[in-house]
Amino acid sequence: MICQNMHMSTSSRPDRSQMKRTRTTMNINREKLRKARRVLGTKTDTEAVDRALDIVLSNAEINATIDAVFGKLPEFKVT
Repeated sequence: MICQNMHMSTSSRPDRSQMKRTRTTMNINREKLRKARRVLGTKTDTEAVDRALDIVLSNAEINATIDAVFGKLPEFKVT
């Protein structure tokens, strides 16, 4: 399932120019990366991966907040 309107607020993220970067080589499914770039509205592969990581980290923070407020929810397997 692909969400067409996924946008993240940049106000909660640190200024990217202040963040340490690392150069790496990865084997990534080209079609998934193309789709991610389109969904995220990014211009480069690097930006797509970086935004996707931002989303994963944001989701983890949201889940931790939900757990703190309502208690631990059941785990769901992602395939």
